[in-house]
Amino acid sequence: MVTLNDSLIIRCRMWDSRNPISLSGRCSAETLIETESKTIGKIDELEYGFDYQDTQEIIPNTTNTNFSSKEQHTESLTTLKDDLNSLFKEEILCDTKLKTANATFPAHALVLSARSSVFKSMFTTDMKEKTNKCVDIDDLDDDAVRRMLLFMYSDTLDDLEYESAKSLYFAADKYNIVSLLQRCSNFLKQNLLQSNCCDILLLADKHQDKDLKDAVQDYIAKNDEAVLFSDEWKILEKNHPQLTIEVLRAVCMKNRRS
Repeated sequence: MVTLNDSLIIRCRMWDSRNPISLSGRCSAETLIETESKTIGKIDELEYGFDYQDTQEIIPNTTNTNFSSKEQHTESLTTLKDDLNSLFKEEILCDTKLKTANATFPAHALVLSARSSVFKSMFTTDMKEKTNKCVDIDDLDDDAVRRMLLFMYSDTLDDLEYESAKSLYFAADKYNIVSLLQRCSNFLKQNLLQSNCCDILLLADKHQDKDLKDAVQDYIAKNDEAVLFSDEWKILEKNHPQLTIEVLRAVCMKNRRS
């Protein structure tokens, strides 16, 4: 309880960030401090006998927190991912859905639009997906759609394997999810084998992915005997003769330069 002749001391603490402070940030802080000081200062004008005093103190960064701005940024991103992931998993306030032959996945048009230019076009123009609030998907299985949505909400890929990477690569290219396409492409490059290089070559050629195609050609050039005498190559040669001729020329040029 406050009684007459008590002293009221109000402190305003400001921490030194040890980093340059923008002009707008400094002006905002100074304006806020000045406004608060004037407001609180009116207490001294009251007729209740208060002894008013205000102090301003700058505390070194080391006494405040050890968090760097980079760590704080990382923590904020993690929190954002967790919050968006909760929206997806708990199906909160969903306003659209993705429908496969066997399953329906509730989603948020805003999130899909932010991550994919294709979905953005669907939901911002007079297309049936906007009217029906539903996207029919007949060329992806349930697992691929679930993984695609999980990535769009949380930027994570769980237990990625060769087959799922191929399906997600197709999905990412179809809906122009650039970061997902790059992640899947990198996975395929890192997991090139004699048994799958022809399959990945065909995938890269179909999607006109020069970077992935070059990586496969480099692999074939380094493992030409094993690949060119494999059953997989014979099948590719039979079904896609022009592609194999193109690759052989590229491999010959690479081996000649090396």
